[in-house]
Amino acid sequence: MSIQFVTTTLGELPETDLVFEMIPQESKPDSWIMAREGRYVGTNQAFAEHVGKIIRRDVWVTMKSGLRAGATAGQPA
Repeated sequence: MSIQFVTTTLGELPETDLVFEMIPQESKPDSWIMAREGRYVGTNQAFAEHVGKIIRRDVWVTMKSGLRAGATAGQPA
């Protein structure tokens, strides 16, 4: 089994040093927002002050509707 590393504010860390939680954000009229927060739970003494703190956050935004066809096209001269 190979160790998977992820980029965090503390640098590249093994994924096993983090616990992730999915956080639904307030939806907007035109989009849905979802975040995944990673908290440090590792045992490296160099990062002891970061235990339990968020060190990675990923956010996804899904647009409910986009531009209509031709909305960006110029008007004929």
